[in-house]
Amino acid sequence: RVARRYDLLNHLLSASLDRVWRRKLAQALVLPPGSRVLDLCCGTGDQALALRRPGIEIVAADFCLPMLALAAPKFQAASRSGAWASGATGASGASGGRNGLPEPAVLNADALHLPFPDASFHAATVSFGLRNVADLDRALAELARILRPGCELGVLEFTVPSWQPLRGLYLFYFQHLLPKVG
Repeated sequence: RVARRYDLLNHLLSASLDRVWRRKLAQALVLPPGSRVLDLCCGTGDQALALRRPGIEIVAADFCLPMLALAAPKFQAASRSGAWASGATGASGASGGRNGLPEPAVLNADALHLPFPDASFHAATVSFGLRNVADLDRALAELARILRPGCELGVLEFTVPSWQPLRGLYLFYFQHLLPKVG
């Protein structure tokens, strides 16, 4: 039910910092050409778009079909326009759009039962999605299984501050205001 408003709410509720955080996460990952990256719980695809670089294959997976229905056209539009190019400006390529960056592949998948062989990804990301999985330990085990040894997992998630009064303000916001906005 929130898919249509998901991006707006993320930007609004984080004061648009979610965009900055996604780019910083993408830039922090060491991804040599030929890397394969999974963006799990991809939502409407903003993290997958931030990950795009020449020579990188990205799989954007989510359990929620309405989110994926919004991600696919966003990927096509970004590929045509060059948006979210992470600073890369490649020439047009057979597998890429006008900017030479390939479109992320879209896949409907359950984080608790990923349809990939062991050690099939060089990196994985999850942005604001782990809080939505039914079994956190199982989802993390699946991520560990599909990642190659020594590879990276990048996670963006909110946490409860330990310092008062910030903790009290945060809890009030997330328990009382956020549900009304959502």
